[in-house]
This record gives sequence, C-alpha cells and structure tokens, in this order.
Amino acid sequence: MKSSDYKKYYNVLNIPEDSDQEDIRKAYLAMVKRYHPDSSGNEADTHKFQEIDTAFRKLMERMARKRWNEDYADDEEDEELTHVTPQHRHYLNNDGVGYGNPFQRQKQYAQNRAMQASDNVMKHRIEKTIKEDKALVLKNKKSHKIKAKYGFERLVEDSIQEAISNGKFDNLSGTGKPLPETKTKNPYVDFVTHKLNQILIDNGFKPEWINLQKEIKGDVETIRKTLIIQRTNFSPCPLNEKEYDAWRSLVEKYKDLTAQVNKKILKYNLLVPILERQMVLVNLEKEARQILLDGKTNKDVTEYLKKQKDGNQENTPRGIVTFLKTFFV
Repeated sequence: MKSSDYKKYYNVLNIPEDSDQEDIRKAYLAMVKRYHPDSSGNEADTHKFQEIDTAFRKLMERMARKRWNEDYADDEEDEELTHVTPQHRHYLNNDGVGYGNPFQRQKQYAQNRAMQASDNVMKHRIEKTIKEDKALVLKNKKSHKIKAKYGFERLVEDSIQEAISNGKFDNLSGTGKPLPETKTKNPYVDFVTHKLNQILIDNGFKPEWINLQKEIKGDVETIRKTLIIQRTNFSPCPLNEKEYDAWRSLVEKYKDLTAQVNKKILKYNLLVPILERQMVLVNLEKEARQILLDGKTNKDVTEYLKKQKDGNQENTPRGIVTFLKTFFV
C-alpha cells in the first residue's frame, strides 16, 4: 500500500502522520462516539463511521507490521508486504457475527461457537449411533439390541437403558411395573416424550412458569386486599384535599412492589408455552382508582357496626373482622 493511502487514513482520523498507536486508538474512540450509527447524537453517520473504522484498521495493521519488522528484521519497512494479519484481528472481526460494541460482539461470537460445537457433538453422536450394529451390553451381562426407526429415538432409548442398568431409577415408586395408561394423551406428542412428561408429573415436577404464575397471583391479591382494607379509613367520594393526598401517599408505597410484580410478569410471559396464558402488566393507578370508587368506606363500616350493636349480635372487634371478610367474597 502506498504512503499516500496512509496519509488519507490519518486525515480521516484528524491526527498527524507521526502519531503512535495510542494516539490512533484515542482518536478512533473519540470519533466513534460522535459518528456511530447507534449513538443518539446529531452527527451519527453510517458512511462516516465506516470510513473511520477502515482507517483505524489499516493504520493498526501498519503499526503491527512495523513492530514485526523492528523485532524480527533489520531491513527497512516493506510497504508492499502482504503477510497474514495479526492473530488477534481474527477474534476482533468475529466472522461477522453479532452487533454492538467489540466486547458485545466478542461475547455473542463465543456463544455462537459454543452452540455450533454443541450441535456438532450431537450430530456426531447421532451418526455414530446410526452406524452402530453391535448390541448394547448391560453391566448385568444382559445384551439387548435397540431397534428404533430414527437415530435420535435410538439415542434416547440407549440413554434410558443405560440409566436403568446403572440403577438410577431404582428409587422411583412402582419400580419394575409398567406405567399406568392415561386416558388423555396428546396425539401430536410421540410416545417417548409422553412417557417422560408423565414421569416428571408423577414425581411432583412443576415447570418454572407455573410456580411463577402462583407467585404473581399471590402478590397481586395482596396489593388489592391491602388497598381495599385501607379504603375503609377514608370517607366516600369525592375526598377532600387532605384525604386525597393521604390516599395518594398510601398508593405510592406500593409502587416498588408493583414494579417487582411486573418484572415477574415479563419473565413469565417469556417462559409460558401457551400464548393465551400470558398476563397483562399490573396498572397500580387503575387498580387504586377502581378501589377508591367502588370500595367500602368508613361510613359503611360505621353503619355496619351500628346495626351489629342495635341487633345485639356480636361484639365490635369480631363484627369488624366479619365485615372485612365480606370484601373478598
């Protein structure tokens, strides 16, 4: 590459030609912050960013070649040298995988390589299992040749048989007995998957989204019941200014709890396998407004206690508990 080309790259970064590697890096970071397409500034420009990135890479490659020649050669720098780029450049490019800053792209590239490695291992195991013609020899000297229509089903069956031979299923109830036939069966699920799901259900396993659904319902019910009970301390609508401020401050106390519940709902919506079971985020303002309009007031409590006293039915403390129970019927 000619020197004039490198001069153009120095001009793109707005630095002198005698700048060292650290000056190039600082200039690159400063200009990326200004022209990166993902930045929120007015100077964001994709074309300009590409020019800056190209100039930075070319100058850094030149610096690498220069260091190489200084350490391992005595002759002058050869501008036409076209040897392999530094080893670390391969990892910074990440084969075009990922998006974001270099650290995010490198993390996504590592995850992608791990997934590819896992797929390759599974593919190798399936191909190896399909080609195997020998029988599976159990530790108790029983030989059993597994016949399956597809390689993956055979792989699953081999794993189950090996676990049985190792005694990993001996602690289950009903060992040695066939599983009871169930009347309800999904016709779109194969036999092996159906039996595995049945074993998990029989041993008390529950998916995470079911437990999360129970927690969310409990938290939402707690917020509603608390606001309903607190509503009995206020007079009927419309409230005066003092009472309204007190009610607003009371509702503010439950904002953090509501935010935690909404985070659980977002996580639940990602885990639940059925679209119709997804939940809507809790709107604290809407719930509080509805309870303020429709909830029992201190006037209702006073009238109820008066009736209890006139009818000589129950004493006052027990009458209040009975009255509050009517909210949740």
